[in-house]
Amino acid sequence: QTATETVRFINGDTGATVAPSKTATITYHRTATVDVATVTVTYGAWETDNNTFAAVPAATKAGLTPDQTEVPALVDDTAADVTLTVYYYPATITVNPQTPAGDDPSQVGPQDPGTPVDPENTDGPKYPAGVDTASLNRTATETVRFINGDTGATVAPSKTATITYHRTASVDVATGTVTYGAWETDNNTFAAVPAATKAGLTPDQTEVPALVDDTAADVTLTVYYYPATITVNPQTPAGDDPSQVGPQDPGTPVDPENTDGPKYPAGVDTDSLNRTATETVRFINGYTGATVA
Repeated sequence: QTATETVRFINGDTGATVAPSKTATITYHRTATVDVATVTVTYGAWETDNNTFAAVPAATKAGLTPDQTEVPALVDDTAADVTLTVYYYPATITVNPQTPAGDDPSQVGPQDPGTPVDPENTDGPKYPAGVDTASLNRTATETVRFINGDTGATVAPSKTATITYHRTASVDVATGTVTYGAWETDNNTFAAVPAATKAGLTPDQTEVPALVDDTAADVTLTVYYYPATITVNPQTPAGDDPSQVGPQDPGTPVDPENTDGPKYPAGVDTDSLNRTATETVRFINGYTGATVA
């Protein structure tokens, strides 16, 4: 008896043949014992000089990657035919951030780590980590805080806005390497945010300007508030009460920790708030005008 091993090379997505099948044969023989009286035949085991099909390298195909580079050697003790299949997949697979509509196998949505590339070939290549929904979709949040620049207290509740981003991933089937596309969105701009109003306090900006976010990263911005009017004392007060302010040079930030905030104007420095008056008593001869002393 001749046993044949057939190795097929099949596109895992389409089922098409990638390359001609490779075949190998092994010829077996066996003895038979005949009981003459009963005409019963008893067979011996199938035997051969070599019962091993040699390893078969996978055929190569440009743009496709096989699920195994070589079909391993196979011992066949049964003298039975055997058919083995090497499945091929695109060398790189683009994974989309959402599950595509339709049933086109070339359109792939997010995949959990370890999911077979071909659901019908669970022994084939698997998707690596990094191509699941969370890895391909992200929501960036802008938070605008309203803070008292002197005390650090919250002046008004924060305002938040979100932008949802997505990106594709390219998977190298052979190595499992993942390469990401850029984060994309229909609108990557956080709208301008007007400053909250608070009686007796003045914000360092009346509006937080619109912000373009190309990185899909969260961002926190702060509007600082200060007293609407500040009393500047002629001498630097003792202690660390932020409401007690001494002389300030022009351009000095009202809040030292917020150099982009409002500045003190000219006219509140030491010279402007302090003056020395001098009384001079002269002693003069009333007839001559000469200094007496």
